[in-house]
Amino acid sequence: MDTKVQLRDYLNQNYSKKYGFNDSDITMDADKYVNVKGQKLMQISPSNITNGRSYESNNLIDSAMNNLASSQNWGVKEGDVRAGDYLRSKMSEYGIQNNELSWKVDPTKNQNELFIAGKSVGSGYFDPNENKTYMNENSLKSSLEGIAKERNFTTTKTPLGQGDGSNNVVSPDKINELYNKLVVNSEKKFEYDPNTDPAYQSTKKLYEEQGAKAFKDQLARMSATTMGNPSTWATSASAQAQNEYNQKAISMIPQFRDQRYGEFRDQQNNDLNILNVTSQLNQDAVSRDQWLREQQGITFRDKYNQYRDTVDDTRYNEETAYGKSRDALSDTRYNDTTTYNRGRDTLGDTRYNNETTYNRGRDTLADTRYTEETAYGKSRDKVADTRYDNEFSYKKTRDTVDDTRYNNEFAYNKSRDQRDDFVTDRNYNLNVSDSKFERAYKEKQLQQKEADKPMTKEELQYNFSGTVAGIQSLPTKDAIRELNSGKAEYMGRFGVEGYKDLWDMSLAGAIKRGEAKGYDATFGDKKEKEATPTEKAIKEALMKIGAGN
Repeated sequence: MDTKVQLRDYLNQNYSKKYGFNDSDITMDADKYVNVKGQKLMQISPSNITNGRSYESNNLIDSAMNNLASSQNWGVKEGDVRAGDYLRSKMSEYGIQNNELSWKVDPTKNQNELFIAGKSVGSGYFDPNENKTYMNENSLKSSLEGIAKERNFTTTKTPLGQGDGSNNVVSPDKINELYNKLVVNSEKKFEYDPNTDPAYQSTKKLYEEQGAKAFKDQLARMSATTMGNPSTWATSASAQAQNEYNQKAISMIPQFRDQRYGEFRDQQNNDLNILNVTSQLNQDAVSRDQWLREQQGITFRDKYNQYRDTVDDTRYNEETAYGKSRDALSDTRYNDTTTYNRGRDTLGDTRYNNETTYNRGRDTLADTRYTEETAYGKSRDKVADTRYDNEFSYKKTRDTVDDTRYNNEFAYNKSRDQRDDFVTDRNYNLNVSDSKFERAYKEKQLQQKEADKPMTKEELQYNFSGTVAGIQSLPTKDAIRELNSGKAEYMGRFGVEGYKDLWDMSLAGAIKRGEAKGYDATFGDKKEKEATPTEKAIKEALMKIGAGN
């Protein structure tokens, strides 16, 4: 029955003892391949992995595990026997000497390869507990019979070296035939077609069946959510599930190809071993039938050696010719490479010179720019210093004005306080018991007294500062008109010198801004007069302009 099982548990329960591995030998790589003892078993679809545990069909696991075990010769199978015991019981029957047996041990795969007279006759499972190697009995028997046939060995009891020798010598033609066969087979290229491999087709069919079943199951589950009507999405998802099994079947091709390639190489090795064994048998036959070789006047060994010498000479000549051709090709390649490298060196030198010249020009340009930028920076620093000095001087002037205004305001407030005290005294002197006429008379006397009282110095200074601030806020022409039209009033209030000071301070802003330079009628043509008028000339010009307006 085909059911999905937890892969690790299934392998441990059914195959660990049979094939000699434990739980730590079961791993999974980044490509989702499950490996057993370092050998790829099968690839797991991500959809079959839940909470880090892999699930797969038990039939697929069985098929993959049996194929892997077969390719690696794992485990004791039906028909296997202890190879060493079997050979020792059959050696005399097939003319095999004990010193002709040898083993090639591969502990990583728990298998040993058996050689008889230097020829591989197959591999078997090595049981580490028994320290024994198991091989198929029929395979061993077939190998022994083949060796006996190649040696023309019969089961008669005639001791070696006492026969007539007529059937013991392998002719040079037979050796040539074996050698030619070996050469032809060694030149064959390995080709693999999975469509003609029965083992792969069997596994592929099993995956296809699993894929078809996965398609039906997926389609049924998803159609249940749409009232039994499969949607396009459900069909696509089902096809995807089926395709995963198809991809698994395709992923098995390299494994089967490696198995067939191993068999192909084994066949080539077998041909070589046959030739070696045949040559050895011929030498043994020569030893057993020395008298026959003496009668013939030349030993087969001599003929074989002559043949081998011919072969060696031919190979030497071919290898020498090939070596010469390779040397000539190497010389040609060296000359071509040297010529090319010289050209590249010349091009590199030219590029280096061009780049050096260009970089020097860029350095010169950078130096020029640096010098210009430094000079410009210095000039800008001077401008910044000048601006800072002007701004700082102006701030000091403004601070002085602010201090003057503060003092004037303080003096004015002080005089106002004195006046307030006078008013208080005045109100006090007005007796509430006086008649209305008497109070009015006293009030008039007090007002006349206050009007006749001259302004204090502080009041006069505050009044002057306020007048200057008011005139300074006017445009230049309007300020001149105000000073001229109010001349009598200002002179009466501040005196002649105060009036001149009022002119100077009220027009200080215009003088500072240089607005007086615009009056060409006073200064003449500006193009003819290069020097800037003095401050005194500006003041006089402004007063004349004011008088003219």
